[in-house]
Amino acid sequence: MKRSGRPCSHSFRPGQPRTAATLSGLTLIEALVVLAIISILLAILLPTITNGPCSPSLTTTCRNNTKQLTLGWLIYASDNNDRLIANQPYSGLPEAPTNNWVRGVMDWSANPQNTNVALLMEGKGGILAAYVKSWQPYHCPADQSASAAGPRVRSYSMNGFLGDPGQGQSMPGWRQFLKTADVAQPSQRFVIIDEHANSIDDGYFFNNPAGTNQWLDLPAARHNGGDGISFADGHFEIHIWQEASTKQPVVPNALKRHVAVEPSHAEDLDWLLQRTTEPAITNRQVIETKGL
Repeated sequence: MKRSGRPCSHSFRPGQPRTAATLSGLTLIEALVVLAIISILLAILLPTITNGPCSPSLTTTCRNNTKQLTLGWLIYASDNNDRLIANQPYSGLPEAPTNNWVRGVMDWSANPQNTNVALLMEGKGGILAAYVKSWQPYHCPADQSASAAGPRVRSYSMNGFLGDPGQGQSMPGWRQFLKTADVAQPSQRFVIIDEHANSIDDGYFFNNPAGTNQWLDLPAARHNGGDGISFADGHFEIHIWQEASTKQPVVPNALKRHVAVEPSHAEDLDWLLQRTTEPAITNRQVIETKGL
């Protein structure tokens, strides 16, 4: 019996190998064209997807960076009888002191400290450089800030209440943690924080724990409105800021300023201050607590 109608151009014939192309209705050439188109689209889209300012890959790198710095911080203490690494504010000297966890002061000028990776490396760098062997962990990949000298090499700062600030206490009446044993709640004390590009200068991150009316040092908000923060127990988190006053836009070449915080919009500042330090316990309070 003779069949009528047009035969299918891709019907199987004896002796013809069963390939994915024939079974799917595509010739080999058509399949290659489709693959080429997909490759072109991926080449266009992937840089945006994987390297955008809020991408998961950048968040992962930021996590790895802060964890490396925090691990170095912990190992230093282990090597030095539990004593925390020095964390001193910049005192206006031509260069940050070498007896500090990090060297180099960031600003928008042509000062070579902005771009000098040697200040983050062992030999010319700060104390932590002996424990973190590369300069890359000091820089958040989502930080696109550039000084007149070029892209800045450091994005992170350290909690000003951790380590010897070289000036006694950072704030009278508040605990200055000098040893890891002093940190009773390590999961509630932040160590490394990604600092806002208009705020960062030295490696000493400080806000007044007695007041919630302004940011003295402002955290970054580079990760979908959040900031990469590590803690004394070694864990890391991206904390999403809730208040618009915290998520300030970066203004290149702008001078550092304190950011006012309305009492009704102090949630972010209060959250960070609770994870910064605690009231100092005086000898009198110890006696009263023990009932002596």
